[in-house]
Amino acid sequence: DKAAFYCTTVDMCNYLTTEIQTLFPDKVVNKYTSEDDYENLVESDIVFTTPGSAGTGVDIKKLRRVFLSIGVKSSQRNFQIKGRLREILDLDSNGVVKDTVFYYFVCTDIHQHVDYHNFKRFKFKNRVKSHEEIVTDFVL
Repeated sequence: DKAAFYCTTVDMCNYLTTEIQTLFPDKVVNKYTSEDDYENLVESDIVFTTPGSAGTGVDIKKLRRVFLSIGVKSSQRNFQIKGRLREILDLDSNGVVKDTVFYYFVCTDIHQHVDYHNFKRFKFKNRVKSHEEIVTDFVL
Protein backbone atom coordinates (compact mmCIF):
# COMPACT_ATOMS: atom_id res chain seq x y z
CA ASP A 1 0.00 0.00 0.00
CA LYS A 2 1.15 3.52 -0.72
CA ALA A 3 0.83 7.00 0.78
CA ALA A 4 1.17 10.45 -0.78
CA PHE A 5 1.79 13.64 1.22
CA TYR A 6 1.02 16.97 -0.43
CA CYS A 7 3.24 19.82 0.74
CA THR A 8 3.45 23.50 -0.17
CA THR A 9 7.09 23.70 -1.23
CA VAL A 10 9.81 21.58 -2.78
CA ASP A 11 11.98 22.37 0.26
CA MET A 12 9.36 20.84 2.53
CA CYS A 13 9.19 17.76 0.29
CA ASN A 14 12.98 17.43 0.49
CA TYR A 15 13.02 17.80 4.25
CA LEU A 16 10.21 15.33 4.92
CA THR A 17 11.61 12.78 2.47
CA THR A 18 14.92 12.76 4.33
CA GLU A 19 13.26 12.54 7.75
CA ILE A 20 10.83 9.77 6.82
CA GLN A 21 13.51 7.73 5.03
CA THR A 22 15.37 7.45 8.33
CA LEU A 23 12.21 6.39 10.20
CA PHE A 24 11.13 3.80 7.61
CA PRO A 25 14.29 2.35 6.03
CA ASP A 26 12.33 -0.67 4.74
CA LYS A 27 10.08 1.57 2.60
CA VAL A 28 10.78 3.29 -0.71
CA VAL A 29 10.48 6.98 0.21
CA ASN A 30 10.89 9.68 -2.43
CA LYS A 31 9.76 13.11 -3.43
CA TYR A 32 8.10 13.92 -6.72
CA THR A 33 8.34 17.49 -7.91
CA SER A 34 8.97 19.06 -11.32
CA GLU A 35 12.66 18.11 -11.21
CA ASP A 36 12.05 14.40 -10.44
CA ASP A 37 11.44 11.36 -12.60
CA TYR A 38 7.86 10.08 -12.85
CA GLU A 39 9.08 6.76 -11.42
CA ASN A 40 9.59 8.52 -8.07
CA LEU A 41 5.84 9.00 -7.93
CA VAL A 42 4.60 5.61 -9.04
CA GLU A 43 7.27 3.36 -7.53
CA SER A 44 7.41 4.83 -4.01
CA ASP A 45 5.71 3.42 -0.95
CA ILE A 46 5.66 6.95 0.51
CA VAL A 47 5.95 10.02 -1.68
CA PHE A 48 6.11 13.72 -0.88
CA THR A 49 4.84 16.00 -3.62
CA THR A 50 3.15 19.30 -4.38
CA PRO A 51 -0.33 19.88 -5.82
CA GLY A 52 1.26 21.26 -8.99
CA SER A 53 3.37 18.14 -9.47
CA ALA A 54 0.91 15.34 -8.69
CA GLY A 55 -2.43 17.09 -8.59
CA THR A 56 -3.99 15.99 -11.88
CA GLY A 57 -3.56 13.37 -14.53
CA VAL A 58 -1.66 10.84 -12.43
CA ASP A 59 -2.77 7.43 -11.27
CA ILE A 60 -0.79 5.90 -8.42
CA LYS A 61 -1.54 2.19 -8.17
CA LYS A 62 -2.36 0.89 -4.67
CA LEU A 63 -2.51 4.41 -3.19
CA ARG A 64 -4.45 4.06 0.06
CA ARG A 65 -3.64 7.23 1.98
CA VAL A 66 -3.42 10.84 0.87
CA PHE A 67 -2.35 13.55 3.31
CA LEU A 68 -2.94 17.21 2.47
CA SER A 69 -0.83 19.44 4.70
CA ILE A 70 -1.86 22.62 2.89
CA GLY A 71 -4.81 24.88 3.56
CA VAL A 72 -6.73 24.67 0.27
CA LYS A 73 -10.11 26.19 -0.50
CA SER A 74 -10.30 25.60 -4.25
CA SER A 75 -12.99 23.01 -5.03
CA GLN A 76 -11.08 21.83 -8.08
CA ARG A 77 -7.78 21.44 -6.22
CA ASN A 78 -9.42 19.61 -3.29
CA PHE A 79 -11.22 17.18 -5.59
CA GLN A 80 -8.10 16.65 -7.70
CA ILE A 81 -5.97 15.74 -4.69
CA LYS A 82 -8.65 13.61 -3.05
CA GLY A 83 -9.25 12.06 -6.46
CA ARG A 84 -5.79 10.49 -6.53
CA LEU A 85 -7.43 7.75 -4.43
CA ARG A 86 -9.18 4.94 -6.28
CA GLU A 87 -11.21 2.08 -4.86
CA ILE A 88 -8.96 -0.93 -4.35
CA LEU A 89 -10.59 -4.31 -3.91
CA ASP A 90 -7.78 -5.89 -1.85
CA LEU A 91 -8.88 -7.58 1.35
CA ASP A 92 -7.24 -7.30 4.75
CA SER A 93 -6.41 -10.38 6.88
CA ASN A 94 -10.04 -10.51 8.09
CA GLY A 95 -11.47 -10.54 4.56
CA VAL A 96 -12.64 -6.91 4.69
CA VAL A 97 -12.00 -4.53 1.79
CA LYS A 98 -9.24 -2.09 2.76
CA ASP A 99 -10.47 1.51 2.71
CA THR A 100 -8.72 4.44 1.11
CA VAL A 101 -8.46 7.52 3.32
CA PHE A 102 -7.95 11.21 2.56
CA TYR A 103 -6.52 13.21 5.48
CA TYR A 104 -6.12 16.96 5.66
CA PHE A 105 -4.68 19.09 8.42
CA VAL A 106 -6.36 22.09 10.03
CA CYS A 107 -4.74 24.61 12.33
CA THR A 108 -7.63 25.69 14.53
CA ASP A 109 -5.71 28.81 15.61
CA ILE A 110 -5.87 30.17 12.05
CA HIS A 111 -9.33 31.41 11.11
CA GLN A 112 -8.75 30.85 7.39
CA HIS A 113 -7.82 27.18 8.00
CA VAL A 114 -11.08 26.68 9.89
CA ASP A 115 -12.94 28.28 6.97
CA TYR A 116 -11.21 25.89 4.55
CA HIS A 117 -12.16 22.95 6.78
CA ASN A 118 -15.82 24.00 6.82
CA PHE A 119 -15.67 24.44 3.04
CA LYS A 120 -14.33 20.88 2.63
CA ARG A 121 -17.03 19.47 4.90
CA PHE A 122 -19.65 21.17 2.71
CA LYS A 123 -18.07 20.20 -0.64
CA PHE A 124 -17.36 16.58 0.34
CA LYS A 125 -20.81 16.01 1.83
CA ASN A 126 -22.44 13.01 0.12
CA ARG A 127 -19.21 12.43 -1.86
CA VAL A 128 -17.30 10.52 0.79
CA LYS A 129 -18.14 7.47 2.87
CA SER A 130 -17.51 9.37 6.11
CA HIS A 131 -15.96 12.59 7.36
CA GLU A 132 -14.37 12.27 10.77
CA GLU A 133 -12.34 14.72 12.80
CA ILE A 134 -9.31 13.78 14.83
CA VAL A 135 -8.41 16.50 17.31
CA THR A 136 -4.94 16.46 18.83
CA ASP A 137 -3.10 18.64 21.30
CA PHE A 138 -0.17 18.88 18.91
CA VAL A 139 1.32 22.38 18.83
CA LEU A 140 4.12 23.70 16.65
